[in-house]
Amino acid sequence: MFAFAMFGFCVIVLTAADVLLLALSAWRLGEVEGPCRFYSWAKMVRKLAMLDVSIMGVYVITFCMGIYKKQGIVVSTREGLPVLIAAEVMHTLIYWLVSGTVEAHEAAATEQKLYEYKVADTEEGSPKKLDFCCHVNQFLSRARQMGVR
Repeated sequence: MFAFAMFGFCVIVLTAADVLLLALSAWRLGEVEGPCRFYSWAKMVRKLAMLDVSIMGVYVITFCMGIYKKQGIVVSTREGLPVLIAAEVMHTLIYWLVSGTVEAHEAAATEQKLYEYKVADTEEGSPKKLDFCCHVNQFLSRARQMGVR
């Protein structure tokens, strides 16, 4: 019973949850600035989903159980294994498509932000390069006000 529960959770539930998280991250792609939480969770859940491992386990056990044919124990794969393989192929394709799109979108957003930053830097003529990450310009302007050069 425990094995059935583990199989159901690790193989079916986590794989379905990963596909759902990928769908949500693709749906929210244009709405979110910065990294999408759904995509971060999908990357983590993908590592925990065991559909590919279970397919290999079923195949290996079926192959190894062939030595018991002479004793009357016959174990074979039926139409379920191709369905599991098709599900894993779809899962992997969805992951590749969404991850590529999300990463390209994040790279484009970063380039756009950098471009806007460079345009603002040339318009104002101030050294904003350091201000991008740690607000050093505020510190330097206060130091200039106090007479420090």
